[in-house]
Amino acid sequence: MSLFEHKECRGHFGDFGLNINRILFVFGMVFAIMLSSVAAQSKSNDRILEMTAKSEEIFVVGKPMPLTITVENISDDLVLVPETCVELDYELTIIDFGGKSPALTEKGRRMNSDMGQSLCRRKNLKLQPGKWKQVVINASALYEMTRKGSYTITVTKSFRPIGGVMTKVQSTPVSVTIE
Repeated sequence: MSLFEHKECRGHFGDFGLNINRILFVFGMVFAIMLSSVAAQSKSNDRILEMTAKSEEIFVVGKPMPLTITVENISDDLVLVPETCVELDYELTIIDFGGKSPALTEKGRRMNSDMGQSLCRRKNLKLQPGKWKQVVINASALYEMTRKGSYTITVTKSFRPIGGVMTKVQSTPVSVTIE
């Protein structure tokens, strides 16, 4: 029994005491809903995909530079991973020792053109929880990796959790040297 329901107080406050109890109850319910909403948001911001990129550390100028990329669904939910052409599915950010990005090769320019994008199939890979996909991209086929020195490569991939919005995952940087 609340203070407002007590006989002595009721005479002073009338039905106001019962109304305040209802107000407090409604406030408590709204607060509980707000807390559960915040919990749901924090779950949606948790990591969903994990991506790793691996490569040999040293390459010779003019030779292929394979970059092995693994994407793993580390969530409890199904994730849709867009697939077109491997070269378009993964965004490579390459920075040389001088802080500059190398130019695209002819193939890189073709792949990034509207025509190159229209030639690729469009589908979504349904990546189940705990499953992974691995691809290999020849970075030197897409970028002019002709200058000797150190490079840092970071890979970014777009994906969409079921019922969620399109978002991106990024790998940790990979360091390579061209001799």
